[in-house]
Amino acid sequence: MQFYTKLKILANRLFDAGKLKKLPLLAHFGQKMLQREAAEKLKNLHSNGLTVLKLANQAAEECGQELFLNYGTLLGAYRDNAFIPHDNDMDLGCLLNSKQDFETLHKALTNRGFTLYREFTLEDTLLEVTYTCMGVHLDIFFYHPAGDSQYCVYLHERGENTKARAEKGTLCLEGLCLFKGTYKIDGTAPWDFKGVPVKIPANTEEYLVALYTKGWKSPDPNFVADKENTLENLGFVESARGYIYS
Repeated sequence: MQFYTKLKILANRLFDAGKLKKLPLLAHFGQKMLQREAAEKLKNLHSNGLTVLKLANQAAEECGQELFLNYGTLLGAYRDNAFIPHDNDMDLGCLLNSKQDFETLHKALTNRGFTLYREFTLEDTLLEVTYTCMGVHLDIFFYHPAGDSQYCVYLHERGENTKARAEKGTLCLEGLCLFKGTYKIDGTAPWDFKGVPVKIPANTEEYLVALYTKGWKSPDPNFVADKENTLENLGFVESARGYIYS
C-alpha cells in the first residue's frame, strides 16, 4: 500500500474517532499536505487541462457517449473562455443511460491514460467518479432522468456517522450525506473552448442561473454555493458509498 494512502486511511480513522482535535501536530501536517496537493492540482489543470479535455472527449465519442462541461468548468469556459483562476479540477457532466454505458466509457478513458481515482454510489446508482490524467483531476457527475427534460444529480459530503475503513489499498467510506439537485437540461450543444470542440448544455444560461443565481455573469471570488437552499437535503444515507483508490 502506498505511503500516501496509509496517511489518508490514518487521518480518516482519527477523524471518525474524533481524535484529530486532540492531535494538533497531525492535524497541522495533514492540512499542509492538502495545501500542497491543491497547489499541484491547480498548476496541472492550467497547464494540461485542455489536453486532458481533448482526450476525454475522444473517449466519449468513441463509445457514443456525451460529456458536457459542468459547474465551474462550464462557467469559466462560457463566461471567460478560460479555466477559473482558482479552480484546481475539471468538472464534466454525463447523461448516463446504464451501468454498461459507464463500463464502455471507463474502458475508453483508461485506454487513453486515465486512472480511476475515486467513485461514489447510491446502492446500484453511480453518482460521481474522478479520474486523473497528466496530474489533472477530472470529476464526472452523472445525471439521471427525472422526466420532462429534468435531470437529477447528487452531491455528497461526509457526516458524523460516516465510517472509513481500508480494504486492499482502497479507502472505503460507508454512509454519506447527500444533496439532490434537479435541473432542466435540453440536451447538449457544441461549443469552442480555446480551440477545443466541447459540448455544453443547450440551455446553458438557464442552467448557470440555477447553479449560481442571476449574478453568474460577474466573477465573484467570494461566492459560496448555498446547498441548503438550492438543493434537496437528503440527510445521512447509510447506503451511499465512496471508494478512494490508491
